[in-house]
Amino acid sequence: MTGSTREGGGPRLTVGVPVYNGESFVAETLEALLAQEYRDIVVVVSDNASTDGTRAICEAFAARDPRVRYHREEVNRGGAWNFTRVLELAGSELFAWNAADDVALPGHLARCVEALDAHPEAPLAFDRVQLIDAGSRVFDELGDADLDFTSPHPHERLLHFLSRQAVHIEYGVWRTEFLRDIGGEPEYRGGDVVLGAALLLRAPAVLVPQQLFQARRHAEQGSRLRGVLAQMRENRPAVRFTLALPQTRILAELVRAVLHAPLGTRERLRCLRAVWVGWAWPRRRSYAGDVKQNVLALGGLVVGRASA
Repeated sequence: MTGSTREGGGPRLTVGVPVYNGESFVAETLEALLAQEYRDIVVVVSDNASTDGTRAICEAFAARDPRVRYHREEVNRGGAWNFTRVLELAGSELFAWNAADDVALPGHLARCVEALDAHPEAPLAFDRVQLIDAGSRVFDELGDADLDFTSPHPHERLLHFLSRQAVHIEYGVWRTEFLRDIGGEPEYRGGDVVLGAALLLRAPAVLVPQQLFQARRHAEQGSRLRGVLAQMRENRPAVRFTLALPQTRILAELVRAVLHAPLGTRERLRCLRAVWVGWAWPRRRSYAGDVKQNVLALGGLVVGRASA
């Protein structure tokens, strides 16, 4: 598949690239997207007030290829906000996120679109993932060959997702309106877990069996942030300090997602059990850790003020 057979209108697929200070990797990311076998795309880049060379790199790509559309914010509003922003800017039937440090291999978009066309009941198709390092060398894979989210029972799909922590599926190709209807990327740490749950509580997702997406692991990525304040600033850069319970918040939002999903009573209870078995119980020690992190952060704040 190299394009769409639709007459008129804009591109069928928008690829959203949220970026902040991504000069090390964003050129490789954009080159990979422009080299995709599937050509009926627009690449929307949202620059969250980068202070490095990201702007010049992205503007050069936009000048070179009309499929690249560059948007810049003058204030950094946080990573999750920027994921929502590229979805807001999409005007197409289909949508895909591509982090500014990840690499789409040539068949990534084409195979996912083909899977959606073959499965009209599915709002998301995703492929398998290789892990690459800062030098773009493959060093591992996610072990995702046996992921299966096609069960007709929401609780089975949900339990499989939570047990496998398969948050990478969000980097597949979505039906845009469905993604918007479930709220897009929640603007808090761990929102990708809740997004996947909201999807699978409502519909199946289809696996493309090839490894066609490369997720980068490197020292500067947000997932490696430690400490409650640093984690909060990833999505709320201006925050000074406030109490936060990130693991407890994820659990509460998962329960909320189940309670708000269009389910019958029996299936809702089964889904609540899936949250307990697949997420809450395996992380039972992390909720005390939430409290400990806040106590340590608050203690550091008090000491800092006393010495000021």
